[in-house]
Amino acid sequence: MKLKKITAEFEKSFPKNLAEEWDNIGVMVGEVDSDINKVQISLDITDEIIERALSEKANLIITHHPMIFRGIKSVTDENRTGKRILTLIKNSIAVYSLHTNLDSAKEGLNQYIAEKLGMKNGKIIDKKLEKIYRFRLFAPQESIETIIEKIKRSGVAIGENYDNCFYISDFEERYTPKESALPYKGRSGIEEENRVKSVEFLVKESNIRALEELILKNHPYEEPAYEFYDTGKNIEIGGIGRVFDLEKSISIDEFITFVKKELNIQNLRVVFGEKERIKRVAVVNGSGAEYISKMKRVGADVFITGDIKYHEAQAGKENGITLIDIGHFEGEVWFADIIKKFLDKMDIENYTFNGEALFKTF
Repeated sequence: MKLKKITAEFEKSFPKNLAEEWDNIGVMVGEVDSDINKVQISLDITDEIIERALSEKANLIITHHPMIFRGIKSVTDENRTGKRILTLIKNSIAVYSLHTNLDSAKEGLNQYIAEKLGMKNGKIIDKKLEKIYRFRLFAPQESIETIIEKIKRSGVAIGENYDNCFYISDFEERYTPKESALPYKGRSGIEEENRVKSVEFLVKESNIRALEELILKNHPYEEPAYEFYDTGKNIEIGGIGRVFDLEKSISIDEFITFVKKELNIQNLRVVFGEKERIKRVAVVNGSGAEYISKMKRVGADVFITGDIKYHEAQAGKENGITLIDIGHFEGEVWFADIIKKFLDKMDIENYTFNGEALFKTF
């Protein structure tokens, strides 16, 4: 399968507009038209990761952490990143990264971990919203149903409680083709009148460009007539973190044991809060300590994340919240389960290799 088709499939569920502004996602290295035969799933790109891909003859590595995070000014063999990029290019290995867009998605990593820890009906802590536009297209009567069917198949038309919701109206159009024009009907210099139909529907802002491309490809006119405007409404498309209630309250000691078992972690760092029994749980995978200040607002008894620093831990304790630091690697290594599920559906050979966690406990 072509790399660009693989990325397109992933980005249906993990769209780029879900990523944080500071993030870098997408194809880091490689030709988008290349054929992918075998995929290695790895949290990071390291020399060890590349060596394993070479030995396994994988020609795509899908990572969670982006290989290129900040701007680089040159690619040479005089620095580690440059050497890695050159090795990948020489061996025709592509790299594709899904980071905070995977974290935030409704089928993403925050959701996955929260569900492993007992979430059934949770809420997003830091929601991401997208603008909704009303789109109106005009087309000849004999073409409108064909175009509507193309729009249906593309999946860009949305509704709150209904799918494929279209409003169709009759109109009259008038135009005078110029000498250089190639009109669908009529001749240059002579005014033409036709009965046409319009179709209106709602579309997310991120889908407008794809919709315009679809129209230009399928509309019989050389200059299709359409318009769109902001409805002033937004749709929730995902977001960082999940908060949920356990079915019943349990002791914090019981919950810690449960977390270790479900996430396959031997050791945790814990800052104990005020409550000996907990019910409301909040989760942010990776480095989520910046969200500690929001825990009181969402009513969390316990907050699970990674990379908690001393003063952040102090702030959590002062607010009476139990903090469980599961580690960065330990909280994000689960991304491989999500990636594998999608690759298996695409019938692409894949395997996971992460090496060992950086931190060891003694």
